[in-house]
Amino acid sequence: MLTRLPIVAAIAAVSLAFVFLTGCGPDGSRPGGSGPGASAVGLVPPRPAPATARRCAALAGLLPSRLDGHARRAANPSSPLTAAWGDPPIALRCGVPLPVALTPTAELTVVNGVSWFPEPPGSATPTRFTEVGREAYVEVTIPARYAPAGPILVAISNMLAPAIPAKPGGKI
Repeated sequence: MLTRLPIVAAIAAVSLAFVFLTGCGPDGSRPGGSGPGASAVGLVPPRPAPATARRCAALAGLLPSRLDGHARRAANPSSPLTAAWGDPPIALRCGVPLPVALTPTAELTVVNGVSWFPEPPGSATPTRFTEVGREAYVEVTIPARYAPAGPILVAISNMLAPAIPAKPGGKI
């Protein structure tokens, strides 16, 4: 008498071998990749006030599937307040607080009318930029590998400007 158990076990073994030989996970993702099946980027979503969260949602609707040639990646946990592209990831968080290092005399980088505070301050190659002149603060972390950060900041500034209004009178 034949039973189905050996057939099921054989199919499972072949499937498992295929997964290991192709380098794909059970969900079709490839470890370390930056395509649609790439592993999710761990990003802690900020906890902004509801009005700020609505502004961030407007920005989230404008974020592209590719940024400076890098494919968008899933964020973990999934949130409209975070986004990531590339490997290593370019990370965006909307609704963050003002940076602790920001002082009244800090130098800002203005890109297409959007003011960015670079960190570490005074560094020749900053890796974190926080937008500080709009009604929701946006933080972008750009790995040094992608230096200079200019093209990435231009693209994000162009999306950010129509989505999040500037504070009246240029206030921070």
